[in-house]
Amino acid sequence: MFTTGFKFFFGLFAAFCAAALVYGYTTGGNHVGPLSLGWKGGVGDHIGYGVLVGLAGVSLTISLVLVSFRDADAAAQAHLQNLAEVLTDQPVTASFWPVVASFGVGAAAVGLVLHPMVFVLGLAVIVLSMVEWTMDAWADRATGDTAVNRELRNRIMAPIEIP
Repeated sequence: MFTTGFKFFFGLFAAFCAAALVYGYTTGGNHVGPLSLGWKGGVGDHIGYGVLVGLAGVSLTISLVLVSFRDADAAAQAHLQNLAEVLTDQPVTASFWPVVASFGVGAAAVGLVLHPMVFVLGLAVIVLSMVEWTMDAWADRATGDTAVNRELRNRIMAPIEIP
């Protein structure tokens, strides 16, 4: 059975493919050009067509990843792994990364007025906090054991974090 995430992103894939075909034909593409991704003729405006085809590719990739991992559904994973019981959800641990991200947003806003270097520093803080916050959220739900979750997070993030 297809998961909800797969259905959504595969629907986006189909919509982007249809939009790319319509865009390719309406901007001056040949009869076969948009169907063959430009191999057998012109596609009209290359930038717009390329963006729509790229979005279709990203949507297809995300949909295939989601159906492969069963949308992180614990019941579906327990069924596929032949487990007798479904693992319960773990409570999410507190994280200070949203506060760090808000300081980054503030630094970026001040940097727009003061100096470009402050703006870039704010953007770097935002990106860093997004990566760290994502890894914290992933590690909280990786397994049912908090110690194993912390070990998984440290195994991935410790080599690139500041000691």
